[in-house]
Amino acid sequence: MCGIQKGSAVESEELSALGLKLDQIAADVSTVIDQNTKQQESLDEVKEMVAAKNSKLRGRALARQEKERTLVEFEIELDSVEEQPFAKGSQGEVHRGKYQGDTVVLKKTSLVGMLAVDRAKHLKAFATELTIMTQLRSPRIVSVIGAITVDSSYLGLVLEYCEGGTLREALAADDYATAVDEAQRRSWLLDVALGMSYLYSKGVEHRDLKSLNVLLDGARRCKVSDFGLSKSESLNTAATQSTMGDAKGTPAYMAPELLQSNTFTEKTDVYAYGMVVFEVLAGDIPWRGLNQMQIMMQAGLQKQRPPVPEGAPADLVALMRRCWDHEPDARPDFAAIKAELRGGPDTPAR
Repeated sequence: MCGIQKGSAVESEELSALGLKLDQIAADVSTVIDQNTKQQESLDEVKEMVAAKNSKLRGRALARQEKERTLVEFEIELDSVEEQPFAKGSQGEVHRGKYQGDTVVLKKTSLVGMLAVDRAKHLKAFATELTIMTQLRSPRIVSVIGAITVDSSYLGLVLEYCEGGTLREALAADDYATAVDEAQRRSWLLDVALGMSYLYSKGVEHRDLKSLNVLLDGARRCKVSDFGLSKSESLNTAATQSTMGDAKGTPAYMAPELLQSNTFTEKTDVYAYGMVVFEVLAGDIPWRGLNQMQIMMQAGLQKQRPPVPEGAPADLVALMRRCWDHEPDARPDFAAIKAELRGGPDTPAR
């Protein structure tokens, strides 16, 4: 080095200082690289978030377009409608009508006296239910025929007519215990399982399964109906009508995880199916005489269930208990339930 004797202490110090500088430069370069890497990772995360957001927005836009298209495509005009409803519910009235010579059902949701914002909400929920139903094709699901949206006083869903009424009505008959044999009861339970299994094969959650939402056709076969609370993966949305806190559905059929934390999966519908099994075996509704809070306490906190009907077939009692197990993971899915009921008592659902 210039003016420094080779091998001297001064040279050694200079080299040491130079080495330290080089180490610092390397450290600084490494820090810059790390910072750039983290910035790139952050940028990539932002890009992924934006892409996901855009995908979700596109999905919602497509779903909205699909529902708008369905409303237009399925608009029909009935030949006639009976003036008096043959059934009433919290959301409206149900009338018989005629369409192209056949008897149909007109399910009306009244719009009378509603503010514009409420009418818009009802139309959105109506469009969701209609669009879900138009995507379903199964003899175990009630078929939709069309819609009526041009009348300012109501929204109308036109469905196939099931002359046997609701399963609830059949179970409430005075002679149910003696008039309906075990084979018929097993057939009904299989029908409901077939319908629900089909729904889940199409990515649709029912969310309000109960005997009142199961209809009987002329051959006394069951069809799952009423998709007012249903959710479809392909639509990225759900209709919301009745609530218990944030959870939606009928309290007597609501699983503990739904009552306590508003968590819903297929196993939540399976719990409701367990209550339908109870209804078919007992001929009675679950938790008769209890209010919503009492049901929540018994089913959710105390882990109680309705009493097992005396004399009920052991395999159906076992199925019922698995379906209404407190832990969702311990419940079978509908495909397994379907297989068990088709196979008989020796093929328990797991």
